[in-house]
Amino acid sequence: MGKQENKKTVELSIAKCIEVKYTTSSVLKEKSITENINYKTEWKADNLEGDSIKLSLRFHYIYKGEDVFFYECAFIYNIKNKAEIILFSDTDIKDRVDILPILISISYSTMRGMIAIRLKDTVLQDMPIPIINPEEAFKKVDKD
Repeated sequence: MGKQENKKTVELSIAKCIEVKYTTSSVLKEKSITENINYKTEWKADNLEGDSIKLSLRFHYIYKGEDVFFYECAFIYNIKNKAEIILFSDTDIKDRVDILPILISISYSTMRGMIAIRLKDTVLQDMPIPIINPEEAFKKVDKD
């Protein structure tokens, strides 16, 4: 017989998706920048009152060391019994059931579509932002 895993069901919903900020550079009008462009992603989770958390994601397209496109989005999630699932302290986050990689994945995928709309009619319109592995992004979070 196979080993039974102790799995916990987590009830959650997206309460809000907020476009916080985006900036573009006039460099996006140049046809040659697609060959030398890099990107950077960042994320941060914040504890909110009750059963809510805010997950903020930032995406940068970088050309010659400067942001040519910057996009920030915030997602508010309601997580039933949040205090039993995610523990926030001043210095770290403890995720007891691996919910943060799922939230990062949902948020990032949603943000990719929003960015695609913003990049329409620029030289980057055919360069969708890369797909990331949320487990890699999640490495900086402690588990209980």
